[in-house]
Amino acid sequence: MKTKRHQQVTPEIEIYLRELAGKFGLEELYETVKTRYTYSDGVRISMEVFKKDVHAPTIVLIPGATMYALCYGSLIKQMFDRGYNVVAFDPRGHGKSGGERGDYTFSELIRDTQSVVTWAIDNLNDRISLLGSDQGAIVALYTAASDDRVKSIICKNIADLNDRVFRKLKVFNSKRRILQPVVLGLSGLFPNMKLPIYSYLNFKNVELKGLGPIREFMEKDPLVFAV
Repeated sequence: MKTKRHQQVTPEIEIYLRELAGKFGLEELYETVKTRYTYSDGVRISMEVFKKDVHAPTIVLIPGATMYALCYGSLIKQMFDRGYNVVAFDPRGHGKSGGERGDYTFSELIRDTQSVVTWAIDNLNDRISLLGSDQGAIVALYTAASDDRVKSIICKNIADLNDRVFRKLKVFNSKRRILQPVVLGLSGLFPNMKLPIYSYLNFKNVELKGLGPIREFMEKDPLVFAV
């Protein structure tokens, strides 16, 4: 199976990531983090492994849409300080992993997560929990539902993909209900068409802890994609 090209991590990006770790108070911990890789459907998946102890319970962290592992530095530090191993990974199309930026399906993200779970069991232990944020929370839920190796899950800002639930969400106002079938039809004709994330998520006045306004961060960060 042909392996898709991974994100090129330049020395400039490495310097940036080190500075980003410093903003979370991760300077000391960042010196010990191990970047490891696994493969899912031939796509290289990048993992940041914060190892507390081989026998400690392990949390696999799944980022939200457009984000990557180190964006959750503050959360990683808290979990590590409380005695957990943390394996934070970049799903395909995100961060340092392979795949076209933003081009993926939920089924693919679930398989990415299962590949990381397999790596964690083989290299740490089988006490595996999933922690997902936003899009990652959805992936965590559906991964746990289909993989009994996962002992527990924590889902932050989750949405159920059930169509009945989606129709009740406030985000589907009258205009969007009219546009929804049009967008779905276009997605079938142009499956790789890209839309700015700002077109369907409102980031006004939303801030990331330790990083400031999220939109400003996304526009400047070299590994986040917004389009």
